[in-house]
Amino acid sequence: MNDSQLLRFAVPAAVTDGRQTQQAVPVLAQAVQAPLRVLVRNTSFGNAVWVAHSVQELQRFPVGPNTFELPPGTSEVFVLAPGQKLFCVADGQGATVNVAQSELIPERLDFRS
Repeated sequence: MNDSQLLRFAVPAAVTDGRQTQQAVPVLAQAVQAPLRVLVRNTSFGNAVWVAHSVQELQRFPVGPNTFELPPGTSEVFVLAPGQKLFCVADGQGATVNVAQSELIPERLDFRS
């Protein structure tokens, strides 16, 4: 079983000065072999963030229909199937998110340590 992780990301704005940003869209999480439980919390002070499984949905403005909006101060749990990724962009500069991730179903539990 892999260790759980706590991460913090700076999230790029989808649009800067009326033009689509050229910044790379960060990968918040990626499930490799096992399903992954990912909690995303928008820690921004005024920027909503959009989360999607496809980077293409976030590389246009307005963002695509297959996205999930997280207002400032809210959290949501996402489940990733093996091979799936989770990406994020914001509606303004200075956005941040915190991410907690762990295997959804551990292969085995060992409490003897």
